[in-house]
Amino acid sequence: ALVKTLKRILFGLEPWEISSLFEQRQAILHSVKEGVIAVDAHAEVSLINEAAQKLLTEKSSGSMEEASVIHAQLQETLATGRARRDEELNINGHVLLSNTVPVYSQQRLIGAVCTFRDKTEITQLLQRLSGMVNYVDALRERS
Repeated sequence: ALVKTLKRILFGLEPWEISSLFEQRQAILHSVKEGVIAVDAHAEVSLINEAAQKLLTEKSSGSMEEASVIHAQLQETLATGRARRDEELNINGHVLLSNTVPVYSQQRLIGAVCTFRDKTEITQLLQRLSGMVNYVDALRERS
């Protein structure tokens, strides 16, 4: 009975499979450019990746007010169970684009995750793409 219960709790995975999944999760979190902050059902931060720490450190004046904007989004998502997509957050004069989603397990809300990225980078990428399109159009006209 104990082995059956443990297997169910561990989603039928062997210990080496759990270890491998954890290592993959860590690698993914550290390789993405987006900031990621996760909270549990009690709004306690359970995960913050390096990109999130860096973005908040670079964009903030050192106060917790900036982080509280993101935390408020996470708390609202926990309260409502609804996702918030492509919202702009103003943090110390810098605009971040954020997505906040609830996390469910067995139809029970167990937390929320917020991902965010500096909108300046996105704007610069769009400007570069627009420039490339204009360049291609100009080449097309010449030929």
